[in-house]
Amino acid sequence: MEIVGYKNADRVYALAARGKLNKIRKDGKPSLDDSALNILMFMALHCINKEDAQAVKKEERPYWCYWGGQNQIIEGLGLGPNIDVSVGLDGNVSPEAIKQLEVRVKAAKNKITSACNSLRSYGLLKELKAPNSFAGKNKLWLLLLGNQSENEEAERQARAYFGLPFSGEKKD
Repeated sequence: MEIVGYKNADRVYALAARGKLNKIRKDGKPSLDDSALNILMFMALHCINKEDAQAVKKEERPYWCYWGGQNQIIEGLGLGPNIDVSVGLDGNVSPEAIKQLEVRVKAAKNKITSACNSLRSYGLLKELKAPNSFAGKNKLWLLLLGNQSENEEAERQARAYFGLPFSGEKKD
């Protein structure tokens, strides 16, 4: 996925400026949720933006949808396998290096999952379709970057495009 949602960045920062990405600290004061902001910004930059209506109509692709998956976020934000993995003389990687890599990737996935859960609780992210690991399909996320009517329209377009049932409707 290439970076296409430059105008989405303005929407993300506008949400942050309005306190939509704040978490409440133990002392009761609001604090910016940096992890949630970083994940939302990454997703937003990899989604078609609403203002690019010509691209949306021409390609008939919905806007504000992210389906890149956790691995793309891990790679894009440098959270994963960018450690130096030494190869021995026999051409094998040491078990310690493999273990270190596994721990790092697991920690990154936990961090992304936690940030996505926070974004859902803030009302800024909605899961439209669950992942299907058998088919190699990632979750389909809808970023809620607009007002209520804009978000509803984005969801309607996404559900229609991907053949997903609308609220209260069951898919055959």
